[in-house]
Amino acid sequence: MGESAKAFNERSGKLRLFSSNPNPSEGNRALRLIKRQYPSFLVITLALSGLVVANVTDFRIGTYILAAALSLATVFRLTWSRFAAGWLAVRHRALDTAILLGFTISLVVLAIVVPA
Repeated sequence: MGESAKAFNERSGKLRLFSSNPNPSEGNRALRLIKRQYPSFLVITLALSGLVVANVTDFRIGTYILAAALSLATVFRLTWSRFAAGWLAVRHRALDTAILLGFTISLVVLAIVVPA
C-alpha cells in the first residue's frame, strides 16, 4: 500500500499526509517547510509583542513596536525572493511592499497623533 500511495501522490502532485519512506531520517519535508517560514514567524512574534505592550503598558510604545514589525515585513518582502519571503509573499512584490509601507506609516502617524 505504501508504494501505491506514494505513486498516487507523486502523480497528483499533492502533499502526502504520511510518509512512505522506509528511512524517516532522510526526508524532513515538514521541518524544511516550517524553517522556510521563519521570516513570517519573526514578524508575527514581533507584532504580537507590540499588541501585548499596547494593551498592557503603553499604547504608543506598543504601536511603535507593531509599526516596526510591519516595516520588517516590508524589508523582507522587498529584498527577498518569493520563495525566501514565505507567507509574506501574497501578491506582486510592489503591491505587497506598498500595502505594508502604507500600514507602517499609518501606525506611526497614529502613535504620534493619539494623546498619551
